Amino acid sequence: GKAMIAKEETTHDDETRTLHHRIFEGDLTKDYKKFESIIEVNPKPNGHGSIVSWSIVYERMKEDSPAPFAYLAFFHQNLVDVSSQLSVSE
Repeated sequence: GKAMIAKEETTHDDETRTLHHRIFEGDLTKDYKKFESIIEVNPKPNGHGSIVSWSIVYERMKEDSPAPFAYLAFFHQNLVDVSSQLSVSE
């Protein structure tokens, strides 16, 4: 895909194992007033592995702005990276 530029703010909460990314400048702001992603990592009840939830919160700039499906490959690669990091730390 095409390279894109974005400025983001990332916060984390170790207690809830949550990462919050907020895009506030760049290419995505042409289509979205608001674009955030939230990653939550919860250990499985049996203690082996974790369950990762990734939510996307967005508000379109205009009604005809596209749904953010084009970013799924990027998000998938990030999940693969997080998964490999969690596997190393277990």
